[in-house]
This record gives sequence, structure tokens and C-alpha cells, in this order.
Amino acid sequence: MVDKSNLHRIDVKTSEDYNLGVIIGLIYCTPTKLLITVTYKLCMYRDILLNSFNFIWVTKIIDMKIVLKFLLVFIPLSILASNNKCEAKKKPAILSIETGLTILKVRHAQTKSKSLIVGSSYEGTMVGYSYEGKKLWENKLSGFMNHDVWCSDVTGDGNDEIVLANADGKVYCLDHKGKMLWEFQADITPMYAVNVIHKNNQAYVVAGGFDKKIYYLSSKGELVKEITTSVFSVEKPYKSATKLVPKPNECVSNFIRTIKNSEGQEILVILGSNNHMQMAGTLYFFNALEEKPFRTKKISVDKKTRGKLRIRPLGDFQVF
Repeated sequence: MVDKSNLHRIDVKTSEDYNLGVIIGLIYCTPTKLLITVTYKLCMYRDILLNSFNFIWVTKIIDMKIVLKFLLVFIPLSILASNNKCEAKKKPAILSIETGLTILKVRHAQTKSKSLIVGSSYEGTMVGYSYEGKKLWENKLSGFMNHDVWCSDVTGDGNDEIVLANADGKVYCLDHKGKMLWEFQADITPMYAVNVIHKNNQAYVVAGGFDKKIYYLSSKGELVKEITTSVFSVEKPYKSATKLVPKPNECVSNFIRTIKNSEGQEILVILGSNNHMQMAGTLYFFNALEEKPFRTKKISVDKKTRGKLRIRPLGDFQVF
């Protein structure tokens, strides 16, 4: 039983702004024993991401000699840590930029001389910002939402273009200054996914929408190829679904991304679903410009998850 009549607390701590912050709470229990609680906070900074890991040692009653040895080693380390300020104090790891818009999607674009942040608002307005927070340009476009945004060098000039799958049924292409280069529209059905793939030193914009088709466009926005998803889709409706909707062997492109194979060639990955709000769908792997995939991978989920799973990549998409 610990005698609490003469307990008092001593705190030794370093600033949380530093790489290593240590809080040591020492509570005297008896002349020869201590009740000690140690909390570590370790912050790791990488690009604009901040990951904090908290490790808590369970409170223990330990011998005074062990505590003294611990303090002789740990307090100097705490002082050393307090003298080494993290770079994040000079350059914040997370920077907030006020745009005056409701930003839904953010991408990174690269030019010959700099990088910039590209944002898409709820109503489809596109903005470009420097990493210092300076507004570079704005383009209101059509006033409809952009369902997907991608940045890649389409024209081969060394600067990224910005391609957009818009709810008005169009695919837009902007240059890195926000200027409209071209637009493509098959019909008024909303476009939902877009990406860029390269083959034989040629860039193709690949887009898909709720018309259940896939479009290959040239760097100038000209239609190169149109693929109907019924050619390859293996999607099936629920057994309880009506005979009217959704139809079997058709799908909407929930997202379109490119990855590289073992030979360094870009291949196309499409997540196809006949109900993008309820069905997990299937991954289809294509060689560029081919109508049928060389591989399909059904995304399987348990009964509890079925109908709840939504798959939409927020950053880079990789297959292992």
C-alpha cells in the first residue's frame, strides 16, 4: 500500500515544438521508492505530413537507484533535445491557405521551374497557388463540379497540364497558368474519372463517365478511341435488383489511374462498378489503347461491408 500523505510532484519537460518532447512526472512514495510516469512524444516530419506517435509507459514503483540511473541518462538527452529545434518550427509542416472557396480536390503540378498547388472547388472553380500561399490564377470553368482532377504533361512541353472530368459532360484541359487549352464532350452525361497515359512518346487523356464508356483523347483533345464497357465488364447486379437497373456487364469508371509494369511501361487501371455508390466493383488492367483488359481483379468484401465500401484514391495509386 502506497503512503500518499507526503506525495508531491516534480515536472521536467521540454517544448512540444521540438523533435523529442519528454514529460517526466516524479511522485515520491517513500524515501527509497518513486512512482514514475513517463510520456514520450515523438514527431516525425516529412513533406507536409505530420505523424505523431505517443508511447506511454505504465506507472511502476521502482527502486531509487534505478530512477537515479535513469535520470542521469535521460535528463541530459532532454536538454539536448530542447536545444535542437525542429526544422518544422522555421517552416511549418502543415500550411493552411485561405482561398475563399470550398476546396474539394487538391493536386500537385510541376512546371519547368517550379511546383504549384492546384485546387478544385465545390462549384468547379479551379485555382492555382504557390507553395508560399500566393494565388497565381483562377478559372471558374462551367460552374459544375469537377468529379476528377489530374496533372500531367500532356503536350510534351515540360510543364504539367490540368485535365478535368466535369459534371457537365466535358473533359477540360488547362495549362499550368489556368488557361483553357481545349475541351471535349461526347454528350451531356457527366464525366467522372480522368487520367493521362503515355505510349510511344505520345500522351493520351483517358476519361470515363456515367455513359459507361471510356474515351482516349489526343494531346489536342481529339477523340482517338471510344470503348464501351460492355466489351469487358464482368459486373453483375444484386440478385434482388430489378431487371431494369443496373444492367449486367456494364460499368462506370469509378476511377482511372496509371501504373508502371515491371518493364517500366505505363498501364491503365480502371475501377469499374455498376453502382458507384454501393458496389465495390472490379479492377481492370489494360495496356494502352487496348479494348480488353489483360487482368481483372474483383474486389471482394464480407457481408457487413458490402454496400458500404467506397473506393476512391486520394493520392498515388500503387499495386503490390
